[in-house]
Amino acid sequence: ERAQCVVDQYDGFEVGDGMHVNGALTTGENIADLGGVKLAWSAYKTRSGDEQPFVQGLTNDQLFFVAYGQNWCSLMSPELEKMLVTVDPHSPSRYRVIGPLQNASAFRDAFSCQVGQPMAPKSRCEVW
Repeated sequence: ERAQCVVDQYDGFEVGDGMHVNGALTTGENIADLGGVKLAWSAYKTRSGDEQPFVQGLTNDQLFFVAYGQNWCSLMSPELEKMLVTVDPHSPSRYRVIGPLQNASAFRDAFSCQVGQPMAPKSRCEVW
């Protein structure tokens, strides 16, 4: 049931021209990304305290998520992305950011996202 939530969420991500991520093909990696963000956040919160912000204009919690997103920065042609979405068990990079962070309550809190906004959908997936 929980894995199906992830499949359905990623099936909704459009790569372009009506082509979508194949949630069934990418389920294992998507679940791993969800868990990875959750564990990294937990480790970060264990080590962080009340330090001054490292970057002006961002809280350190926000910076954690910005850094996570920057990790997946990439650029590829639309043709390559459409081909990969049919055979690669990994979601396109942008959805390896959007998917996990849409499900992370810590992300919502850090950026004060209101339920119903693009990065705070009404339903979210939690595998464990």
